[in-house]
Order: sequence, then C-alpha cells, then structure tokens
Amino acid sequence: MQRRSVFYVQSSPYIGDVRTDKFIRTLMKKYHVVIVSPGKVALPSFEKLLNNVSVHRFRIQNNVLSKIVNVKFAINPFLIRFVKKLIKKYLPVAIIVRDIYFFPSIYFANYRHKARLILDMAECLPCEAKEPKRNFYDLIRRNYIYLSLLEKFSVEKADKVFVVVEEQIQRLGNYEKKLVVVSNYVDLRNPDYFKEPPKQLEYPSVVFAGRPNYLRGLEDLIEAAVLSKKQNYKVYFYIVGGSQDNLTMKRLRREIRKKSLEDRVFMTGWVRPAEMYAYMRGATIGLISHKNSLAVNHTIPNKIFEFLLFGKPIIVSDAPPLKNIIEKKEVGVWYKSGDAYQLFDCIKVLLNNSDYYKRISQRAPKIVMNEFNWEHQEHIIFDAIK
Repeated sequence: MQRRSVFYVQSSPYIGDVRTDKFIRTLMKKYHVVIVSPGKVALPSFEKLLNNVSVHRFRIQNNVLSKIVNVKFAINPFLIRFVKKLIKKYLPVAIIVRDIYFFPSIYFANYRHKARLILDMAECLPCEAKEPKRNFYDLIRRNYIYLSLLEKFSVEKADKVFVVVEEQIQRLGNYEKKLVVVSNYVDLRNPDYFKEPPKQLEYPSVVFAGRPNYLRGLEDLIEAAVLSKKQNYKVYFYIVGGSQDNLTMKRLRREIRKKSLEDRVFMTGWVRPAEMYAYMRGATIGLISHKNSLAVNHTIPNKIFEFLLFGKPIIVSDAPPLKNIIEKKEVGVWYKSGDAYQLFDCIKVLLNNSDYYKRISQRAPKIVMNEFNWEHQEHIIFDAIK
C-alpha cells in the first residue's frame, strides 16, 4: 500500500539543516516525505534520498533566471505553479512550511486541494527586522511592516503553527489555540553526533559552535579572551563554523589580530556537522553567547541541548529562553549579555569548582534523554497532521 505524502517546504536548496532533518526522520515513520526547496543550477531538480523521501527543487536551467524566480516574493507565481503540479502528483495530506516568505505562495497553491497547512516558525522574522540593518538589502528584505503583515497572514491562514519557545506563544497570544511548542530538542537518531572522536583541544577550552553573525554576541568572547590574557589566566577559545566570506567572521579575525589573540582564540571556518560535534565533545565548556535581543528572545538554538547531551557545562547570555534553562535545570551559569567581565567570571566559576563542574557533566545527558528529547515531541507533529 502506497504511503500518504507530506510536504516539507524549506528555504534552502541544500539538505542538512538540523531542524529539517529532525522533521524528516519523524515524518518518514508514517508518510512519504516530499521536500520542496528553492533550486540551484548546480543541484538536481529531483533527488530520491530514501525509498520514502524525495526532494523537488524549484529551478530553471539558466542560473540568472533561476535566482530571479527563487527570490522570496510573498506571492511568487512561478512557485505557485510548481507546487500545484507537485500537489496534483502526490496529493499530500499536509504541507509544513518552514519560511513565512514562502507561506502565501504555498497557501494559494494549496487553495483547492486543502491539505493541512502547518507553519514551522522556528524564528521571529519581524523581531529580526527590528535589529539594526546591515546593508541596503536588509532595508528591503527585513522591513518590519512587511514582515509583520506576512507573519499575520501566515499565522491566520495556517491550521497549526509550530514555535520553539513559550515566548513566541506569549507574543502571538491572539492565536494561542493554534500555537504549539516543538522545540529544538536533541534527536538521538542523528548519526553525526558520535561519528567522529572528540577533538583534542587545548585545555581548558571554551567552544562556541554555529554560524557567526551579528546576533551571536561573539564580541563578548573576544573581550573575555583579552581579560584572560591580561590576567595571565590559561583558557582557550574556539569559534567553530561559518564561511570564510562571512562578514562577522572577517570582523572577528581583524579583532583577533588587532588584539594579538592568535595564541588563544581559534576560528575553524566551515566544518562538516560531524566535525562540529567532535569539537563540541572535545570542549571543556560550551558557550551560547547570543545577544539578549528581540530576535534571540523568541527562539532557541539547537546547540544548547547538544552541549548538554555531550555532558558539557554551558555558559549562556541572559536571553530569557537560555537563562530559563540554566536556572531551572542547574546545568551551567549565565552572564549579562555584553558584559565580558561577567563572562570571564563565569568561566572561572566553572573551571575553579571541580565538584560543581563534575556534577553538571554527570546530570546534563540524563536531563536531555528524559526532557529535551525530540522523539518526545513527535506526537505533537503527528496530531497536527491528522
């Protein structure tokens, strides 16, 4: 008997986003999963990943035209036509849309078929729009009024909305009945977690893992490294991830050279997921330095749960979703975002108190297994599809 289909519409042409992978592993238990994504000429328009998982990329053979038709218009007639054809072929029972930019197009493509429409809103884009604009493109793409209207339309038209933290439900209180938390918990089936042995890092090491950007608060890490050098306190910092042409990466490298920190702050650039986890497992302390800001305060990174899975005490900023976990579960310490002195004090607290450090290391993986386990949320996803 042929399985019923569920679409997962993502904003990247590449497969490998951590949250997307979790959804795919869950959905493929019961459904044929069709991943719909923008296309690139270098990537095939169709791929069969597994017997019941396939990818359809929306692209045109001409590279310039492909970029034009993949621009994130709120209503993209090319995308609507493409998705209509896929709906006719697969007859999905539900469509999960990761990006509000694409939601109106998917809504109109699905207008007659009327599959369940689920919005997976892992970020707060209107919140990001209130952050300082970095370039002219941001002025257009991250316009607060535009994104607020887009979000309002998407939430109103969706049958169910997944968010990652309770703060999002509070912010969108008028739609409380259709909002449900599906957080960025750890999926223990991820084959990359223990694929490679832990990296042998300089000891003791503080590791930030993830793509650096202007909301990650890595200025705090740099200034804490300066303080450690001034006080001749032995500690090493690693920034793991990020492409070479990333503007934040370039700025951080300039700061490291300017402040002569090459002997204690190391930047790896982009690494494979399995290698990133090897760095995290080799760390002495995990760092989540995200700025206490409107955008950060309505989401939560995967890495906080992954560091805990690996038994690493963590230091986080005072962004409420991060701070709440630290205070409720007693698995690390927090500092005031932007205060490098407090961050440096937190590092010393964990390194100078071996009993406290050991206690966290032993408790953290058990907490993840019992409470921050992605599989414990799967019934929420399946209930939303029914």
